Amino acid sequence: DTRDGNTYCSIQIGTQTWMGENLRYSAGQSIGHWYRDREEPDTILFGRLYSFTEVLGGQQPNEQGGADNRIRGICPQGWHLPSQAEWRTLRDFMGGASVAGKNLKVVSDGVWPGAYLPASSTFNATSAGEYYPWHEGQGKSVSGNQYKKTTFWTNERIQFNNETRKPIVAIIDESNALNIGAASVSQSAGFLGVSS
Repeated sequence: DTRDGNTYCSIQIGTQTWMGENLRYSAGQSIGHWYRDREEPDTILFGRLYSFTEVLGGQQPNEQGGADNRIRGICPQGWHLPSQAEWRTLRDFMGGASVAGKNLKVVSDGVWPGAYLPASSTFNATSAGEYYPWHEGQGKSVSGNQYKKTTFWTNERIQFNNETRKPIVAIIDESNALNIGAASVSQSAGFLGVSS
């Protein structure tokens, strides 16, 4: 990444090329979050957690069922924010919804405690957890679910009947599954790009 000198591994999975680790771009510490109750955040392993607005980098998300525009957002040059369809392609190639999460996890019992891991992994998803911006200033922990869950943004949001628009995310947790659906809250999630 020429913006900050970070270097990322990438991985070819089927017909797609994915970033093999979470983005660490901070724009001079002005975007992205980490486990703030830790003295030294491990951004090399876990990357940074971004809000949907941050990850879009000023661009508008695709509306589900509408045009599928390529959105670079805060990706390094040559990469873009994955669509829901690209996540589904990855999920299907990695064995389907019920086992793809297991097959995408980094092989480390220290990162996914107690999780059943495959003999080899190619994607290296880490259990980065979540950042909760609504807890700021309330005396509550602003981070949670590290070593239990990771959530990734897509470039889409879905419109519900009551006019609520929610971003669509891909979730890997302690189960074997890779779930794709609407974000339940305005949380911050990890970020991986797909090669443009």
